[in-house]
Amino acid sequence: MGGPDARPAIDLDALGARAFGDRVLRDDLLRLFLVEAGAVVAAIEAAGAIEPERAHRLRGAALAIGAARVAEAAQAAELAKGGAHAISAAAPLMSACREARDAIEAILTNDV
Repeated sequence: MGGPDARPAIDLDALGARAFGDRVLRDDLLRLFLVEAGAVVAAIEAAGAIEPERAHRLRGAALAIGAARVAEAAQAAELAKGGAHAISAAAPLMSACREARDAIEAILTNDV
């Protein structure tokens, strides 16, 4: 695959377009994502993997806020469908969720 992914954790242009330029709506979408991503990370920490249905929901939420790396990692976890593949897909998904969480917290704190 190449070097590190240079894309931002959250694509603010895509997010702004989905929120119709409304910062309140944007911030609400970000907060909803934080809840969903937090639940996914907790589930992975508890079980070591993620159910395909939950990964699918997270992928949709990630696409809604412009979190492409989370969406891609969630899709990989969704397609893994159990076993060793699901366990190996969990770590990149957790990492992407944490990166997105950090970016969202910065956005919300700094009112970007």
